[in-house]
Amino acid sequence: MKLVTAIIKPFKLEDVKSALEAYGIHGLTLSEASGYGRQRGHTEVYRGAAEDDVAHGRIGGTAHHWTRHHDTITDLVWYLRYDDDYRRTASGWLIGRRTLTIDAIETRPARRMR
Repeated sequence: MKLVTAIIKPFKLEDVKSALEAYGIHGLTLSEASGYGRQRGHTEVYRGAAEDDVAHGRIGGTAHHWTRHHDTITDLVWYLRYDDDYRRTASGWLIGRRTLTIDAIETRPARRMR
């Protein structure tokens, strides 16, 4: 099983769904986000001229924890992401807020430990 997270523009949704169906993927969970959030109306233009002193970023990862009990090795897998809000200071960019989200936890047998 693979977890795919994508942020797309609403007018591209049908194209993305069609492309996924072409690969045999028929399940989809959608979340809609709208514009006025933590930035409180500050202007943020990416790839443009205007720039405020705030930025947002997201990074995802997978963490593995292997345990051995007698002859059985178990792999505990966490699918996680960090959502960060950055603010510019005189000394550079700093993380103003970080949110950790665990998207899924999976336990599976492992064949061997490295």
